[in-house]
Order: sequence, then C-alpha cells, then structure tokens
Amino acid sequence: MINSISKPFFEFLKLTPRYLVTVCLVLTFLLFVPSNILEFLSIKKFAQDYRSCLSIIFILTSALLTVTINIEITRCIKRWWQKRAFENKILESLKSLTEDEKQILR
Repeated sequence: MINSISKPFFEFLKLTPRYLVTVCLVLTFLLFVPSNILEFLSIKKFAQDYRSCLSIIFILTSALLTVTINIEITRCIKRWWQKRAFENKILESLKSLTEDEKQILR
C-alpha cells in the first residue's frame, strides 16, 4: 500500500529541472494571473476549485527546483575549486624542480 503511494512521489523527484521549471511556470500562471484572463481561457473554475492543491504543488515544486539549482551551483563551484587546486599543485611541483630536471623538460 505505502509502496504504491510513494512510487509516484519518488518518480516526481526524479524529474529534470526543465520539467520542474515548466510545472512551476504553469502553476504560477494558474495561481497568480488575474481572473479575467483565466475566464477568457475558460480555466477560471478549474483554478478556483483546485487552488489549494495547486498551491501545495507549487510550493513543493518551487522548493525542489531551488534545491536542484543550489546543488548544481555547488557542484560547479566544487569542480572549479578542485581544478584550481590541481593546477596550483602542478605549479608548485614545477617550481620545486631542480635545474637539471628543468633542463630535461625543456
């Protein structure tokens, strides 16, 4: 029973960020666009009837998107930092070479 309930939730968590952005944009539109535009598009009743569900999904999707973006930023910074540390280590190794070793490399 719990497995059948939790499976769709975990599948939702596996969505790529572009899908999360799309879901967030659609929910933002449904929740925050003036009612006359929703009425023109014939979705005003849907937005009103399911507003609480849409709001909860919007909050969860926004939080998940924020976490995903922060993880990607952290990964980029970590890669940059490791690359920089590696380059500095190589430079230090080159600086510590004796004159004979430098002659061999030239």
